[in-house]
Amino acid sequence: MECVEVINPLQYTGWNDLVRSHPDYTFFHSTYWLEVLNHSYHYKPFFFIFKKNDMIRGIVPVLEVRNIVGKKNGISLPFSDYCPPLVFSDTSDLEKMIYHILSYAKKTGWQYIELRDVIKEVALQYEGHRQIYYHHIVDLDDSFANIVSRYKSCNRRNIVKAEKCGVKIDYHTNLNGLKAYYRLHCKTRKKHGVPPQPFSFFRNIWKHVLKNGKGVVALASHEENIIAGAVFFHFGKKVLYKYGASDTKFNHLRPNNCIMCDAIKKYHEKGYASMSFGRTSPDNRGLLSFKGQWGAEIMEMNYLTVDVRKKAGEPIHYGSKRLARYMKLIPVSLLRVIGRFMYRYMG
Repeated sequence: MECVEVINPLQYTGWNDLVRSHPDYTFFHSTYWLEVLNHSYHYKPFFFIFKKNDMIRGIVPVLEVRNIVGKKNGISLPFSDYCPPLVFSDTSDLEKMIYHILSYAKKTGWQYIELRDVIKEVALQYEGHRQIYYHHIVDLDDSFANIVSRYKSCNRRNIVKAEKCGVKIDYHTNLNGLKAYYRLHCKTRKKHGVPPQPFSFFRNIWKHVLKNGKGVVALASHEENIIAGAVFFHFGKKVLYKYGASDTKFNHLRPNNCIMCDAIKKYHEKGYASMSFGRTSPDNRGLLSFKGQWGAEIMEMNYLTVDVRKKAGEPIHYGSKRLARYMKLIPVSLLRVIGRFMYRYMG
């Protein structure tokens, strides 16, 4: 007998152990991330558990996001680079899972469903919008010498240059370290013409992730100047590089290369199995180039957006080049106000 349960993982005993039992688990499936999203934006959780003969066959996390005019949508998951459905059997069960979710969404009044990282063959079966991203993963389950040997030669030169120039890396889990990173984060977002997330979002990262030992802030310094930073999350045996920022005046010192190399070494020494570099758009050549220097396995991710109202799914636009040009002209203080208002409606 098949059935579907809709639950709130924050009220489900043993949730993190359950999702870690699947090989495709990610940090985004965990309650640590859900706590950040819940306390920052008050999204309502609709996590679907599919059972057959009382055995769990699949899990699909969904959060309800209301847009600026109050219309409801289901996203799996907001502000998450990837969050694949966890299928404990075969793809035929995944098709049933999506069918049940779409039926539930129609009853609930959602406009569309967005699934992030769906099997390509399954995604192609649905009338909707499919968007492709790339995902880089570095294998840490090897000797460090072999890991470094897969770095591109230009990357190794940049790492050596940073070390010779005296770039130092320190790790923090306190709020002051996160504040130091956030200052760089705001500058970097302005450079790209994108408002920064509100600091309340990062405060929740500190409260629900860093304080629980599930992440660190890496800061690169040179002659007492903090010149670059990165935020890493870890869950189970997997590491995620989630955010990165730098002061462009010091980019010639290659601090970003130094941070990444040092973090890979640290996590390798601690016995982690892999490090994800997150999502990258195919047209972001600079980021693809940086992530491609680390000998990572590159995989294609399929985002599937289905209009629940039986229309063709429309692509979800996270911004435009024209808008980004205007955003670059706005002071950081005003960008922070814009980000505080807009992000709760985006996902």
